[in-house]
Amino acid sequence: MQARLLAVRCLLEVEKGGYSNLVFKQQAPRSGLEGRDLSFAAAVFYGTLERSITLDYLLSPLLKKGVGGLDPEVRAVLRSGLYQCLFLDSVPAAAAVNESVRLCRAMKKSSAAGLVNAVLRKASARGLQLIQQISSGQERFSVEYALCPDLVALLVSQYGERAQEIMRSMLRRPRPAARVNTLRTSREALIEYLEQEGVKAEAAPLDGAILLSGEYLASAALADGRMRIQSLAAQTAALALAAEPGMEMLDLCAAPGGKTLTAAQCMRDRGEITALDLYDNRLALLRRQAELEGVHIIHTVCANAASFESDKRYDRVLCDVPCSGYGEIAAKPELRQKPPMKTNPLFDL
Repeated sequence: MQARLLAVRCLLEVEKGGYSNLVFKQQAPRSGLEGRDLSFAAAVFYGTLERSITLDYLLSPLLKKGVGGLDPEVRAVLRSGLYQCLFLDSVPAAAAVNESVRLCRAMKKSSAAGLVNAVLRKASARGLQLIQQISSGQERFSVEYALCPDLVALLVSQYGERAQEIMRSMLRRPRPAARVNTLRTSREALIEYLEQEGVKAEAAPLDGAILLSGEYLASAALADGRMRIQSLAAQTAALALAAEPGMEMLDLCAAPGGKTLTAAQCMRDRGEITALDLYDNRLALLRRQAELEGVHIIHTVCANAASFESDKRYDRVLCDVPCSGYGEIAAKPELRQKPPMKTNPLFDL
């Protein structure tokens, strides 16, 4: 039950406004889970987030006040339980239902155990067939591909017949990628070490990048800073700076700091990086990761990039401005529920 409990707790943190990747990274060590249990918790957590629009559509007809009328803990238990029933072939539906009932008690919501039992049994028996009965094409796309209606409408208006193919592709998960901490080890040495741990890793088509599979979340190399999970797209952006040792660099929207740290590696931890962010609690994440990775050249500044002034002349400036984030929707499933920024005339996919 502990793996499912971790998944539910992470779902609650995301509902409060947390970022999925950061939430899981923070909660996982506290759970004491390792290996397959940790991987299963991650699969349930990220999968439930990814399919939440679909899950809510299937659950709502069975609830008097809909999914929104539930206590957050019960909502998280129901969503994660139905996700296991419908989308995880390795989990028998009966086991998912029974464990969800137990979770209610663990979350001090024993009064909801009967409701969870009845609703999950009915919803899992119905399966996904209700989706095909939706008459409106765009509404069906929203439910089937778990995308908010406004995003579906935008995709249809911009891409026409290709829109459905694009929506379908958003459910394909890329193979996880990591950044090798080249200040501490080499790519070859890290791949060899991971294989000793039973984690499959191979060189990616970027300097210092690797692709992972298996139970990599429990790797000691992740815990001690020899590698960090980072998409190939994010690494490409940092490497495009061509930052070199001894340079002065300004990162205007730095936190949580993955690109900043990759640039620091390129600089061989020589020079200086001024890292700005509007929120100091996000900069704290960067400072902790920099310490873990042995990076000493980053100077954090809590400031608004739009009004920041400096007399320094910088060799490199990185400005990864806030955006829709849809380009990383496969890695950040909570973005599926984020409507396009309609008020911004410059917004486009």
